[in-house]
Amino acid sequence: MKMPLRTSQRNIAAVWYLGTFIPFMVLVIQTFRGAYQETTATGMVDRASEAWGWFAPAVMPTLMLITSVVVAEATQPESSKKEVDRFTYRVTLSLSIAYLLLIWAALFYRAESGISPLGIMRKTGLFFAPIQGLVGSVIGVFFVARQPHASPGAAPPPQ
Repeated sequence: MKMPLRTSQRNIAAVWYLGTFIPFMVLVIQTFRGAYQETTATGMVDRASEAWGWFAPAVMPTLMLITSVVVAEATQPESSKKEVDRFTYRVTLSLSIAYLLLIWAALFYRAESGISPLGIMRKTGLFFAPIQGLVGSVIGVFFVARQPHASPGAAPPPQ
Protein backbone atom coordinates (compact mmCIF):
# COMPACT_ATOMS: atom_id res chain seq x y z
CA MET A 1 0.00 0.00 0.00
CA LYS A 2 1.33 3.43 -0.92
CA MET A 3 1.04 6.89 0.58
CA PRO A 4 2.17 10.34 -0.57
CA LEU A 5 5.92 10.82 -0.07
CA ARG A 6 5.58 14.49 0.81
CA THR A 7 3.03 13.77 3.56
CA SER A 8 5.09 10.98 5.06
CA GLN A 9 8.27 13.08 5.00
CA ARG A 10 6.49 15.95 6.71
CA ASN A 11 5.12 13.62 9.39
CA ILE A 12 8.58 12.25 10.14
CA ALA A 13 10.00 15.78 10.11
CA ALA A 14 7.37 16.84 12.67
CA VAL A 15 8.30 13.91 14.92
CA TRP A 16 11.98 14.89 14.76
CA TYR A 17 11.36 18.62 15.33
CA LEU A 18 9.02 18.03 18.25
CA GLY A 19 11.09 15.15 19.58
CA THR A 20 14.25 17.25 19.74
CA PHE A 21 12.75 20.58 20.82
CA ILE A 22 12.10 19.61 24.45
CA PRO A 23 15.52 17.97 24.99
CA PHE A 24 17.09 21.04 23.37
CA MET A 25 15.25 23.37 25.74
CA VAL A 26 16.13 21.17 28.73
CA LEU A 27 19.80 21.38 27.80
CA VAL A 28 19.57 25.16 27.38
CA ILE A 29 17.99 25.56 30.83
CA GLN A 30 20.40 23.12 32.45
CA THR A 31 23.35 24.89 30.85
CA PHE A 32 22.26 28.24 32.27
CA ARG A 33 21.53 26.72 35.68
CA GLY A 34 24.97 25.10 35.90
CA ALA A 35 23.75 21.50 35.88
CA TYR A 36 26.90 20.37 34.13
CA GLN A 37 29.37 21.77 36.61
CA GLU A 38 31.59 19.20 38.30
CA THR A 39 33.91 19.51 41.23
CA THR A 40 37.49 18.53 40.52
CA ALA A 41 40.72 18.77 42.50
CA THR A 42 41.25 22.24 41.03
CA GLY A 43 37.71 23.51 41.66
CA MET A 44 34.47 23.71 39.70
CA VAL A 45 34.62 22.88 36.01
CA ASP A 46 31.75 23.64 33.63
CA ARG A 47 31.26 20.69 31.30
CA ALA A 48 28.25 22.02 29.39
CA SER A 49 30.20 21.68 26.16
CA GLU A 50 30.44 17.94 26.82
CA ALA A 51 26.65 17.73 27.22
CA TRP A 52 26.12 19.61 23.98
CA GLY A 53 28.79 17.45 22.37
CA TRP A 54 26.63 14.45 23.22
CA PHE A 55 23.31 15.95 22.08
CA ALA A 56 24.21 17.81 18.88
CA PRO A 57 25.78 14.86 17.00
CA ALA A 58 22.88 12.67 18.13
CA VAL A 59 20.26 14.80 16.36
CA MET A 60 21.73 17.49 14.11
CA PRO A 61 22.84 15.36 11.13
CA THR A 62 19.36 13.87 10.85
CA LEU A 63 17.62 17.21 11.38
CA MET A 64 19.79 18.84 8.71
CA LEU A 65 19.07 16.02 6.23
CA ILE A 66 15.33 16.14 6.91
CA THR A 67 15.16 19.93 6.68
CA SER A 68 17.12 20.16 3.45
CA VAL A 69 15.07 17.44 1.75
CA VAL A 70 11.72 18.83 2.91
CA VAL A 71 12.67 22.30 1.65
CA ALA A 72 14.00 20.90 -1.64
CA GLU A 73 10.87 18.79 -2.15
CA ALA A 74 8.66 21.82 -1.52
CA THR A 75 10.25 23.55 -4.51
CA GLN A 76 9.63 20.59 -6.84
CA PRO A 77 6.04 20.51 -8.14
CA GLU A 78 6.28 16.88 -9.34
CA SER A 79 7.33 15.72 -5.85
CA SER A 80 3.73 15.91 -4.67
CA LYS A 81 2.95 12.97 -6.99
CA LYS A 82 5.60 10.63 -5.57
CA GLU A 83 4.54 7.80 -3.30
CA VAL A 84 6.25 5.63 -0.73
CA ASP A 85 5.49 2.19 0.62
CA ARG A 86 3.48 2.47 3.83
CA PHE A 87 5.60 -0.23 5.53
CA THR A 88 8.79 1.74 4.83
CA TYR A 89 7.15 4.83 6.30
CA ARG A 90 6.07 2.97 9.43
CA VAL A 91 9.53 1.45 9.97
CA THR A 92 11.17 4.85 9.58
CA LEU A 93 8.65 6.52 11.88
CA SER A 94 8.90 3.77 14.52
CA LEU A 95 12.71 3.77 14.59
CA SER A 96 12.72 7.57 14.80
CA ILE A 97 10.33 7.60 17.75
CA ALA A 98 12.26 4.85 19.54
CA TYR A 99 15.57 6.69 19.06
CA LEU A 100 14.15 10.02 20.23
CA LEU A 101 12.63 8.32 23.29
CA LEU A 102 16.10 6.98 24.15
CA ILE A 103 17.43 10.53 24.04
CA TRP A 104 14.61 11.68 26.30
CA ALA A 105 15.27 8.78 28.67
CA ALA A 106 18.96 9.66 28.86
CA LEU A 107 18.11 13.24 29.82
CA PHE A 108 15.39 12.47 32.33
CA TYR A 109 16.53 9.16 33.85
CA ARG A 110 19.41 10.64 35.79
CA ALA A 111 17.09 12.15 38.38
CA GLU A 112 16.16 8.64 39.48
CA SER A 113 19.53 6.97 39.05
CA GLY A 114 21.83 9.04 41.22
CA ILE A 115 24.34 9.13 38.35
CA SER A 116 25.49 12.57 37.20
CA PRO A 117 23.96 13.94 33.99
CA LEU A 118 27.27 13.59 32.19
CA GLY A 119 27.68 10.07 33.55
CA ILE A 120 24.41 9.04 31.93
CA MET A 121 25.42 10.72 28.68
CA ARG A 122 28.76 8.91 28.69
CA LYS A 123 27.07 5.55 29.29
CA THR A 124 24.43 6.03 26.61
CA GLY A 125 27.13 6.99 24.13
CA LEU A 126 28.16 3.33 24.14
CA PHE A 127 24.95 2.14 22.51
CA PHE A 128 23.67 5.30 20.81
CA ALA A 129 26.13 5.07 17.90
CA PRO A 130 24.83 1.76 16.48
CA ILE A 131 21.21 2.79 16.98
CA GLN A 132 21.88 6.17 15.39
CA GLY A 133 23.49 4.40 12.44
CA LEU A 134 20.39 2.28 11.92
CA VAL A 135 18.05 5.26 12.25
CA GLY A 136 20.25 7.38 10.01
CA SER A 137 20.27 4.73 7.30
CA VAL A 138 16.48 4.41 7.14
CA ILE A 139 16.05 8.18 7.29
CA GLY A 140 18.64 8.59 4.55
CA VAL A 141 17.01 6.05 2.27
CA PHE A 142 13.55 7.41 3.02
CA PHE A 143 14.46 11.04 2.45
CA VAL A 144 17.10 10.78 -0.26
CA ALA A 145 16.30 7.71 -2.37
CA ARG A 146 14.63 8.62 -5.61
CA GLN A 147 12.97 6.82 -8.45
CA PRO A 148 15.25 6.70 -11.47
CA HIS A 149 14.90 9.77 -13.68
CA ALA A 150 15.68 9.94 -17.36
CA SER A 151 18.75 11.89 -18.35
CA PRO A 152 18.16 15.21 -20.09
CA GLY A 153 17.72 14.55 -23.79
CA ALA A 154 17.08 10.80 -23.28
CA ALA A 155 14.17 9.10 -24.96
CA PRO A 156 11.10 8.65 -22.77
CA PRO A 157 10.58 5.13 -21.36
CA PRO A 158 8.46 2.77 -23.50
CA GLN A 159 4.82 2.56 -22.58
